[in-house]
Order: sequence, then structure tokens, then C-alpha cells
Amino acid sequence: MQGVLFVTEPKPRRNHAQRKYARRRKRSESADEDDVRTVWEEWVRVHRAGQENRVKLTEERRERISWAVVTYGVETCMEAIAGCKLSPFHQGDNDRGRRYDDVELILRDAAKIERFCEIARENRSRPKGTDF
Repeated sequence: MQGVLFVTEPKPRRNHAQRKYARRRKRSESADEDDVRTVWEEWVRVHRAGQENRVKLTEERRERISWAVVTYGVETCMEAIAGCKLSPFHQGDNDRGRRYDDVELILRDAAKIERFCEIARENRSRPKGTDF
């Protein structure tokens, strides 16, 4: 008996970002949709006031927020959002004059979340009237 050859369709190739998000989806549990919405609305309120109709909660943003909420909790995510707003560099005081304050950047990984929270805490402990 001769062997049978099965022809299958090749899997579509994914770029690095797609593979990374697919791995995270498999690894992490999902956060409550109300918690994701709460963090999203806080980011819009703090960083995109007046532009509510122009920014969208995409699937990538939803996944990033969900991961951060599961890993750190809603309060820490909101503290990181506030910390980014207090960072002159991330608000455009940099060599490019560009703001770096997207919710995916703020909640990108543990190091970013912890750094932005640290900025928020430093600002709370600093006496009023002192500069960075």
C-alpha cells in the first residue's frame, strides 16, 4: 500500500505584533468589561478631553487594558494614566515635540506601568510649587 499525501493550506504568516498579541491572549485571562471600560474612559478623560468621538477602543487597546487590569488592577492602571499626564517628556517636551501618551504605551508592560505610577507618586509627595 502506498502512502497517502494530504495537502493542507499553509497557515497565514503573522507579523511580530500579531504573534505577540496572540500569545498574550492565550496566556491571560480576560478582565471584566466594566473594568476595561472604566480604564478606557479615564484615559480618554485625562489624555483626549474634547476628542471623545475621534478615539476608538480597538481590539488591541481592549486586550492591552484587559491584561493590565488583570495583572495590576483598575486603580494602578488609573494611577499610571495620571503619571503619564505628569511626565513632561510624554506630553511633548522632547526633541520631537511629540506626545507619547497612547493607552497602549502607558500599559505596554510592567516596567511602563510601574514607572508611570512612580511619577504619579513622586508628584503627590512633592510640595506644591516645586518643579520637576
